[in-house]
Amino acid sequence: MRPHSLSTLVSLFSLSLYFTQGVAQELPPGLPLQYASTAPGVAVTNGTKLRILPVGDSITVGWLADKVVFAGTERYGSMDDPYFAAWSGKTIKYMHDHVDESLAQKPNIILLHAGTNDMSPDSSVSTEGRDPAAAAERLGALIDKMIQKCPDATILVAMIIGTTREAQAPQTTQFQALVPGVVQTRSAAGKHVIAVDFTKFPTTLLRDGIHPTDGGYRTMGDWWYDFMTQIPPSWISVPEGPDPVRDITTNGGPDENIPPLDWGTSPITVKSPSEIFEAGKIASRDSRKICKVNPHWYSTGKLVSGRGVNGDFKFHSKWESVGQVMPATGLDPKYARLHDMDGDGKADYVWIDPDTGAIRCWLNKYPNAWVKAGEDGLLADGRGPSDSISLADMNGDGLDDYLVVNPDDGSADIYWNHGPDAGWAHG
Repeated sequence: MRPHSLSTLVSLFSLSLYFTQGVAQELPPGLPLQYASTAPGVAVTNGTKLRILPVGDSITVGWLADKVVFAGTERYGSMDDPYFAAWSGKTIKYMHDHVDESLAQKPNIILLHAGTNDMSPDSSVSTEGRDPAAAAERLGALIDKMIQKCPDATILVAMIIGTTREAQAPQTTQFQALVPGVVQTRSAAGKHVIAVDFTKFPTTLLRDGIHPTDGGYRTMGDWWYDFMTQIPPSWISVPEGPDPVRDITTNGGPDENIPPLDWGTSPITVKSPSEIFEAGKIASRDSRKICKVNPHWYSTGKLVSGRGVNGDFKFHSKWESVGQVMPATGLDPKYARLHDMDGDGKADYVWIDPDTGAIRCWLNKYPNAWVKAGEDGLLADGRGPSDSISLADMNGDGLDDYLVVNPDDGSADIYWNHGPDAGWAHG
């Protein structure tokens, strides 16, 4: 074991001063926060509301975690807001280009874990290249955008979780070492940015060398909580503006340019019991001709300003047309379906042969071009006619599996979808 260097001893001494009597004051310059095993229940602030924005990739999304559903008739607590700004398989630049809408919700704490995909040896994933220094510059640009959009927020920047994948580990280690310098440049300018050290996160808690297991995700949450308790209290301000509104229109959003509906005059008025009795007499079998001669219905006026089918819609809808995203296949569209076949959260184009049930698939790589999956697009050679085939996620891993339903007795055979590289395994 090598003796501590003088700089290491100074850092350790600074850290001990920082935690003297358990009171967080000012952060020592450039020192990443270390996991301190904070016990559950320690308050992050003294009553200040936390509006937390997690930003990252599939590790933030929670990819490969098991699906959990709770049963019961009662509920308590406030953990019913599972929102984040994270995109599976995406790089720092993609986050930079797509995080604005989330930043507009004005979080007061941002948890940033980004750079894993930038270090991938797969060039279709590390789309800007896998040079650690260049990725660190992109990380700095993302942090700068967060500072500019949310100047009152405290940003915790992860020295990302390591990997056991040999082809990715060297670049990951180099990138981890660059993060404190990126953060120090901003914190030295008075910005509330702090590096947090995930490099010691146990790799035994990784399911595939990249993504945590269920226990790993729980541990990751414990670490983020621990780091938040180390934020100087004076750095956490009351969130700006109202909390984000969540409703069924969130996907497209209501269009403020559309005027209120014109319902006209209501034809319904409250009647007395005697009037209702008289109405019943009028509506008797022998008197139905009265309705034909003198109808009791009349126009209420325009109910809805319609979308229109002639392309002349005069309002500016929030739905944006992006044109064709999938080229013509020449296959019968009656047998085309949309299913997530690779677990990235995006619907892929699937065509099921009507006679054999064979599957051809084009993976949705939007905004990049769609690509054929499997062997020239063939994912499965088929186990029956298409009307006996169903695709659905049967084990909660985010990938749709292949079900063959027996038309005689309704029994079903399942073939597990283990991803575009592993093929199908009979269940």
